[in-house]
Amino acid sequence: MVILKTGLWEIKAKIHDLLFKIPPFKNVKNDEKDIFIDLYSNVKEIINGKIVDIGCGTGEFAKLFPEKNSIFGIDITAKMLTKSANKMPNASFIRADAQHLPLKDSSLDFVSMIGLTEYFKDQSKPLLEVKRVLKKQGRSIISFSKPSILHLPRRFWNIKFYTKNKAEINELFELSGLKVIKKKDGYMQTQVLCEKTL
Repeated sequence: MVILKTGLWEIKAKIHDLLFKIPPFKNVKNDEKDIFIDLYSNVKEIINGKIVDIGCGTGEFAKLFPEKNSIFGIDITAKMLTKSANKMPNASFIRADAQHLPLKDSSLDFVSMIGLTEYFKDQSKPLLEVKRVLKKQGRSIISFSKPSILHLPRRFWNIKFYTKNKAEINELFELSGLKVIKKKDGYMQTQVLCEKTL
């Protein structure tokens, strides 16, 4: 079941970018971007096609991709997509649920899903969708929230979220059939670079 409260996210879209300009949120977002850039640097030379950022929010991660690729952003919140489109006029944006992507099987070269899985009680569902839409040997970077005091603002917003420890993350990847290439920990997240092998 999707636990995202779309109305709440429509409101949050108005202050999302502003929030991440203020410490400590700025430090957390910079940490997440640095980890993502490091992991993506391992595969960016071999990614040459369609890229999708699932849960793209206001486009902070989608705008890190080179424009030589066909870039798509997916989010469930219309106002987040509007902000993304304003930042990236050459990309395409789709309003959709990460558990039911309106994309063909084996159609993508790369998928990112940063800051999204923690909003699903059953995190295997979005992972299985990533596997479904990736081409064979397609790559993905997926993040998982770790337990942290820095999650307190989410409590203020009354947003449910689910953290995972390393053993639980490993189990999710075993169940999904995605092969882990590299993991990296940050303040609030573990990001995982993985590959579809079958």
